[in-house]
Amino acid sequence: MPESPLIQALACRSRVSAISTPGLVLVCAIAVPQFATAQFGVQRVADRAVSAEQQAPSGIVVVISEGVLALEEGQSASPPLVRLAASGVRFSDVVSPSPCATESLRSLETSRWTRQRHVAAEGDRLAELFAAAGWSVDELTGDDPPAVGAALSDRLDGQDNDPFLVLVKVPASGPAEARADSADPYLAQVERVLAERRLTADTLVVFVGTHGIDSPGGLRGTCSTLSAAALSVPLIMSWPAGWPGGSIVDSTVSLIDLLPTLIDVAQMGALSGAEGQSLVPLVLAPRAPSSLGYQRRPAFAYLAGAVDSAAVVDGGWKLIRRLGADGEITHALYDHVSDRADADDVAARYPDLAQRLIGRLDQWLGGTSSERGSDVQKLTNRARVS
Repeated sequence: MPESPLIQALACRSRVSAISTPGLVLVCAIAVPQFATAQFGVQRVADRAVSAEQQAPSGIVVVISEGVLALEEGQSASPPLVRLAASGVRFSDVVSPSPCATESLRSLETSRWTRQRHVAAEGDRLAELFAAAGWSVDELTGDDPPAVGAALSDRLDGQDNDPFLVLVKVPASGPAEARADSADPYLAQVERVLAERRLTADTLVVFVGTHGIDSPGGLRGTCSTLSAAALSVPLIMSWPAGWPGGSIVDSTVSLIDLLPTLIDVAQMGALSGAEGQSLVPLVLAPRAPSSLGYQRRPAFAYLAGAVDSAAVVDGGWKLIRRLGADGEITHALYDHVSDRADADDVAARYPDLAQRLIGRLDQWLGGTSSERGSDVQKLTNRARVS
């Protein structure tokens, strides 16, 4: 079985530092930020030495909620997110594979693309993979954060030395503006429970959104387009004992990369059938992630509806393909770095670049997934740039 990037990193004796990690609880929070008082920093990650004595996680807590505004530099945020970002690594350009709740969550849980709307991505789910590896798996649901915190406390107090996975599902709470701080109480409960048990330093906390929402700031989205607001989601990973804090990784990554990352950190080996890849190399060696097996790849998204569409983000550019009601296929090209609102279509200005991205989209839509259907077949046809 191929060695994971984390295992490869542990073998890099020339870059070893004296980090001792006796145990690890991994908390994955998928939720929505409240923009409040503090701001995110702009420190970039330098390559990080790692220790051959780092341990696999002793547990994982996953808090899941839909509809998230991506986090921007200098943007105000809620205290739980500020503390998490200060102690962790923030990924500034994370692309969801779908603007829709079911599809994006399924892709996150399976590390598989969804190429048709309302058709779940194939593959084992996160919970199933960890259960098969001998982890104890529990699911907590409910709209009462203190009750969830109490249940998490009971779970941690009652567990032996066996690794565990706890999934906490936060219910949607209405319109986008009302949902903006819906996960904060859950994050605060997780923070409290870990601190009371002195597990904070040994805990990898991951905050990630499944898909975007409409933004009052002008970005549009939510299961109707492949715009920036619909696809851009936050991702913060904090492990105080093992990883640098207050830093940012700017590389474009996909939501489907999260599951391989968790598998990697848990030292469970390579994830068979995954279409994403571990982000650990970007954390440990951001200046040379390829030294740990990382490959820079395009991020894709798909939406089938009144206007079928697909998108690719690659090399700082974003191309969106749409199939009109009359069967006409058109493309729009955006500067993904300076035009995150997808406001200025520059396809006519850069036709060669647009054609290159069209080719990448054709290749992806014509891939080996058994989910391909008539919608995908229509979109794989080469089309003019408009």
